[in-house]
Amino acid sequence: MATAQAETATPTEKPNVRERLVDTARRVAHLSHEARLLKSFAADSVEDGVYQARRAVKTARRDFDLARHDAASRIGRDPFTSVGLAFGAGVFVAVASGAVAWLTFRASRHTQV
Repeated sequence: MATAQAETATPTEKPNVRERLVDTARRVAHLSHEARLLKSFAADSVEDGVYQARRAVKTARRDFDLARHDAASRIGRDPFTSVGLAFGAGVFVAVASGAVAWLTFRASRHTQV
C-alpha cells in the first residue's frame, strides 16, 4: 500500500501556525482513509469466510445425500447381501468388544494381586 508524503517546509524557516494546521489536517485525513481501507479489508475477509463456510456445508450436505441415496439403491438391488454384511459387521463388533472387555478384565485382575 502506497503512503502519501506530505510536503514540509524547508528546515531553515520555521512553519507558522497555518502550515502546521494544514499539515495536521492532511495527516488526519490520510489516517482516516487508511482506517476506512482496513475496515473494508476486514469486512471483505469476514464475508469471504462466511461464503466459504456456507459453500462447504452445502457440499457436505450434497455428498451425504448422494451417499445415502447410493446406499439405499444398493440395499434395494441386493437386500440379502446387505443383510449379510450388516450381520457380519455386528458379529465383528460384538467379538471385538468382547475381546477388549476380556483383556481389560484380565489386566485389571493381574494388577490387583
